[in-house]
Amino acid sequence: MAVNVLMPKLGLTMETGVIAHWKFKHGDAVKAGDILYQVETDKLTNDITAEIDGVLHIKFPEGSVVPVAQVVGAIAAPGEAVSFDGAPAGEKTPPAAPVAANQPAGRGAGGAGKVRATPKAKKLAAERGIDLSGLTGTGPDGMIAVKDLDKAPRIKTTPLAAKVADGLGVDLASVSKDGRIFKADVLAAHESAQVPALHGPAEVQAKVRRMPMSAMRQAIARNMSASWAVSPMVHYDLRADVTALGELKKNLCLGGKKISYTDILIKAVSHALKEHPLVNAGIDGNEIVLHDYVNMGVAVALPAGLIVPVIKGVEGKGIGEVSDELRELAEKALQGKLVTEEFSGGTFTISNLGMFGIESFTPIINQPESAILGVNAIVKTAVEAEGQIVMRPLMNLSLTADHRLVDGAEGARFMARLREIIENPWYMLM
Repeated sequence: MAVNVLMPKLGLTMETGVIAHWKFKHGDAVKAGDILYQVETDKLTNDITAEIDGVLHIKFPEGSVVPVAQVVGAIAAPGEAVSFDGAPAGEKTPPAAPVAANQPAGRGAGGAGKVRATPKAKKLAAERGIDLSGLTGTGPDGMIAVKDLDKAPRIKTTPLAAKVADGLGVDLASVSKDGRIFKADVLAAHESAQVPALHGPAEVQAKVRRMPMSAMRQAIARNMSASWAVSPMVHYDLRADVTALGELKKNLCLGGKKISYTDILIKAVSHALKEHPLVNAGIDGNEIVLHDYVNMGVAVALPAGLIVPVIKGVEGKGIGEVSDELRELAEKALQGKLVTEEFSGGTFTISNLGMFGIESFTPIINQPESAILGVNAIVKTAVEAEGQIVMRPLMNLSLTADHRLVDGAEGARFMARLREIIENPWYMLM
């Protein structure tokens, strides 16, 4: 008996996922435990594995946006009948239809701007070079059916060109060419429609490349834009002498555990936050939300973007425990294995760019938090000490705070206290 392959629900708020990459082709033999495809959400990329041995039948191609619990394919025994839409013969699939990534506007029961068609109609339309956006569906719930394709004018095109046109939202009828349309013609039409207004003359257009935003990058763009629009941000820069912090780090590492400056700073910041609760707060409507705990988010760079794993209850954990948890969360983030609870619920965020030699930057607040701390490179600097010029390791700290909650004086007091703790780390024992 064939088994459906579903779009999984990877978090409480997940409603759809993008099929980022199929590891096998339609009709390939797979074994239980093989990675079938990668699903991409606005936060993660996860591998989905096969439950049984059999032959893979793919319902939706790479790039499709599919609702949670929708059938994306099936695994059947060799020679077993599987219906065209990828579901086992005789078994009905959920009625919801996915929305193709970068799908052009069209008509249908799915609402304005979305084309809804049966899988078979979509395949035939791609083979025949038919633009579905101009058709009215007569199938179930207004979906475009195979019979509706006969109403569309025929455009001679290769299947690949039709697929590329669908992905880029290019109307094949707008491609000016006598004879069969190829992929290069579609790309040229897309560039001519998009590039001139942005990049000027044709000789410049030839040097422009385009690539679609990943779901994660789109989420980052939305969240950062929203944060910038919502919070009136004020920035603070302050230098701290990390001589004593360096000694503490060296002594902690003597026990065989690899402790980083970030590990110690997480604890130092948590101490300062407990004394300055507004910097560890948030706004909900007309109310200030104060937290009696510190859930520390630490920004982790991924190839596809940025994610912020959260260490819960930092105020009650030792530096070694913080170090172990941060290392585990960072590794899971790089492998795309974080679950929603591990990157949500933060009350404050640290972003460390010191390893790149950055000496100052202005991080954007991770909503709905009220502040974020940028950690910069440690730079040997000449300073005056007891009447003499000496070289000391100084670290620049860059705080961005929401001025609706954190006034200038409060932000300055928080930063001054944080520097005091960094330069006298035994305060963390009090």
